[in-house]
Amino acid sequence: MADQLARSENALAQITGSTKPWFRPPFGATNDAVRSGVGAAGWRTVVMWDVDTIDWRPQADGGPSADDIVAKISGNAQGGSIVLMHLGGYNTLEALPGILATVAARGLEPVTLDEMLGG
Repeated sequence: MADQLARSENALAQITGSTKPWFRPPFGATNDAVRSGVGAAGWRTVVMWDVDTIDWRPQADGGPSADDIVAKISGNAQGGSIVLMHLGGYNTLEALPGILATVAARGLEPVTLDEMLGG
């Protein structure tokens, strides 16, 4: 786990210039050992989500269409929600205009984790 965290930290630092902003456990799998290891490596906050778009799954394997992603967010997101989407997720890019329109229509505003959590 320490090696994976160090590689992630190095990749983040090269892209964002920042290190250890937040930790999202893969698949949401966490336990005392994971939280302890992540904390010992210096990652200050474990972040979970309450809306999962399942955009990692291709539509051919039962994954969501762009319209499905928009509908899931529209039907489940509320103020303070964290929506899990993946860079390069299936149909995620195509869903973004609909996501932005539907959350705006509901009076919600997308923000960064920094803005939301005061990082």
